[in-house]
Amino acid sequence: MNKGLIREINEFRPGVLSSEQIQDLIKAEIITGYTENSVSIGLSSLDLHLGDKIWEMRGGIKGNKESRYNEILKSSKYHKEIGDISNGFELKYGKTYVIELQEKVRFSEKLNLYGNATGKSTIGRLDTLTRLIADYSDHYDELPYPNIYREKDGEINLYIEITPITFNIKVKKGSKLNQLRFYSGSPSLSLLTKEHYNHFGELLKGGPNNTEISYNYLSVELTPIDIKGGQIVSAFKALNNINCAIDIDAPEHTYSPEEFWEPMLCKEQALLIKKEAFYIIRSKEKLHLPEDVAVYGQAMTENLGELRIHYAGFAHPCFGYFHEGGIPLIFEIRGHNVDTFLRDGERIARIKYYRMSKQLKNLENLKKEAKKEDYQKQDQFLSKIFKKWGE
Repeated sequence: MNKGLIREINEFRPGVLSSEQIQDLIKAEIITGYTENSVSIGLSSLDLHLGDKIWEMRGGIKGNKESRYNEILKSSKYHKEIGDISNGFELKYGKTYVIELQEKVRFSEKLNLYGNATGKSTIGRLDTLTRLIADYSDHYDELPYPNIYREKDGEINLYIEITPITFNIKVKKGSKLNQLRFYSGSPSLSLLTKEHYNHFGELLKGGPNNTEISYNYLSVELTPIDIKGGQIVSAFKALNNINCAIDIDAPEHTYSPEEFWEPMLCKEQALLIKKEAFYIIRSKEKLHLPEDVAVYGQAMTENLGELRIHYAGFAHPCFGYFHEGGIPLIFEIRGHNVDTFLRDGERIARIKYYRMSKQLKNLENLKKEAKKEDYQKQDQFLSKIFKKWGE
């Protein structure tokens, strides 16, 4: 390891690490296990790539603080051995799989780094649950805490637990389903306080002034919009099309949305969420983030009544910043055991604001990139692998 670079990393100020700082982690060999051509870094996170080893699980199971996860996988009572996915593999809906990731994290140095993960928005909008599993961690989507690093030397192996719920999903070695965000110091040190929040301008537009100490609430937007092609929608409901596996690595605009989605039009200020059905809905409020603030979205509770609500993906700095009115977030909602009405304006989630450890540079280039990014065009609702409605 580069000891000089390690010293610089130890001096990072508290905050979410930027793409430039993540590059420093790679140069210092704190993050390993990828080829030069495969590394994929966002403005505030690192995309993780599937390896070739896969297990079909008899049920999901977390890791623990005492062992590496492969110790758990040695027991056949937890899984059925499959083989590898080098040439591609179809994940069947209703089944749970674990796939080893290519990236590893090395914490032999006593670094005060934290990490948490979330699924990428593309996979979340296909009603597929993804959870990061790390050696020596007893929580999903978290790297082990620093006190564990000091006791366990060497590389931390990473895995992803995947459960497609509505569609069959096709993946292969190198597919990107989730992403990892790093913090310098405890994430709590990176949270914006109410006093700090007021210095960053209007981070959230279009909703009531509901700012709490370090977060905003988000509510449901059911006002119909024109998505072109003559289609007016409030939300989309997934069709159970299991005759076609959706290739997560397909080029943009590959699949006809009409084969997989039913547009929903809300006329009475409430949408009926059918039990066991999956919906995509946008937020009433819109994000308008500057270059030194990142966001993490989460449901107010994992089960809000008879609904499961999720926001897949981090919101990077500059999300909505180059759009005067900001950009809404997209939520994935699944009904549970009974039919439930979801009202327009109902609070369903909250977002936390984190300062960046290092401010992003070159806003003009960021502005050009933002115009290309599909995740900035949230009024389209659906994953970018679908064509525009009516095409």
